[in-house]
Amino acid sequence: MPKATKNAMIEKWALLLRAVRLNAARLPGVEPYRDALERAYTEALFNQRAVDGIRESLRQTVRLRNESHAEGYDAAISLRHFIKSVLGPRTEALRLFGMEPRPKRGRRDKQPAEVCEPPS
Repeated sequence: MPKATKNAMIEKWALLLRAVRLNAARLPGVEPYRDALERAYTEALFNQRAVDGIRESLRQTVRLRNESHAEGYDAAISLRHFIKSVLGPRTEALRLFGMEPRPKRGRRDKQPAEVCEPPS
């Protein structure tokens, strides 16, 4: 059931309870039914406030998690750059830290182009 529908249902219960309280004299024997709805209404309001509090707590926790991930990401980049500056970008020791060393520069030997002969 969508949240809007639940809120609308709770609002309808509130209107119904108000109307029953105002007209209790005209409705003999309504007390047990009214009391049952009042208990359900009170419990629904309490639970909705609890859900809203949990949602807000979740939003805040997700925001804090995202901030810590961003800080960790930046710190990891800085640490990798520091390690490369100390050890050098081409050393094989970078593999110990989960980084790939840059390939060594070398001359490319030009290979002669293969000559294709026309089919006979």
